[in-house]
Amino acid sequence: MSELKPNAQWLRLWNERGIAVQKVLGATTPPGEVFPFHWNDYLLPGASAMTFAPRGGRSEWLCMSLGLTQPLEKGDNANNWEFCVRSRGPMPWVRQMLYDLLTYYLSEKGQVERGMYLPLVFFLDRSGEICAGLTEDRSRLNVVGEMNGLYLWDDCERSEFQVSSGSFGLLTAIAVTSDEDRLAQEATPPHLLLLLAEMGVGQLSDPHRESVTRLSGAQMKWDSIRQMSHDDVVRVLQQHG
Repeated sequence: MSELKPNAQWLRLWNERGIAVQKVLGATTPPGEVFPFHWNDYLLPGASAMTFAPRGGRSEWLCMSLGLTQPLEKGDNANNWEFCVRSRGPMPWVRQMLYDLLTYYLSEKGQVERGMYLPLVFFLDRSGEICAGLTEDRSRLNVVGEMNGLYLWDDCERSEFQVSSGSFGLLTAIAVTSDEDRLAQEATPPHLLLLLAEMGVGQLSDPHRESVTRLSGAQMKWDSIRQMSHDDVVRVLQQHG
């Protein structure tokens, strides 16, 4: 779980976060299981992934990191969000995507924010399993699907996890195709994310999803969304659950 030997205070804070998450999202799948992450070059004690099956009004699987919001000592400042990926199932590539996002966060010393774009590729490894990576270099990869990047945005459920130091939420990674990204460049990332929400794609990351631009009615919907101001788009986007 950690390369830093935890003291009693640190362990209490870590357990508190896990309990706070499960109060909102329910039990992990499998129950009580977290998937630990480790790095040779970076230190993020307790870093792990928690996976949650569909529940209530949420039809997707949800996998989130736990570690960015964990202070090393009482009184330390910590991040106010964790990364999240929504998918059709608990596939291994989801945890790989979270690991790569955490690695990027650590390598960039926390310079990550809502609306940021990062390159993304899905590919098959030698055993035929789908993997995910944050890279632009596809030259030696057996690429799967059309996804070409991801955008980071507030999770659509806007879950808030209450802990003794305050609260934290989720920043969700949303996989997009290259032509979808061109729409974001034509307007703004929230404009694209609103189109995905309005067309029923939402925040789902799916290696096999076709571009939203090929869906019936997408062009007409985009013509309408493109005319909206950035502030209006963000306001409407926040109303989607």
